[in-house]
Amino acid sequence: MEKKCVTHILSEKEYITALETKLDEEVAEYHADKNLEEMADVLEVLRTICIAKGYTLEELEQLRAKKAAKKGEFEEKIFLEYVE
Repeated sequence: MEKKCVTHILSEKEYITALETKLDEEVAEYHADKNLEEMADVLEVLRTICIAKGYTLEELEQLRAKKAAKKGEFEEKIFLEYVE
C-alpha cells in the first residue's frame, strides 16, 4: 500500500508557534534522556527560531557573550540563593 503525505505551508505565526512547540518537545526529551543527541536537537530548534524571528546566529552569540560577561556564566557552578 502506497502512503501519501499531506502537507501545507505554515504562515509565519504558525511557523514560530510550531517551532516553539517543537522546542518544548525537545527539551522534554532532553530531560528524559540527558544525552548529547537531545542537546543537539534543542540547539537546532533554538537556532531555527532565531533565524525565523529575523535574527542572525552572530547576533544571538554576541548577546549571549555580552550577558555572560555582565552576569556571569554557569561554568563555575555558583548558585545565587537570593539578593538582599
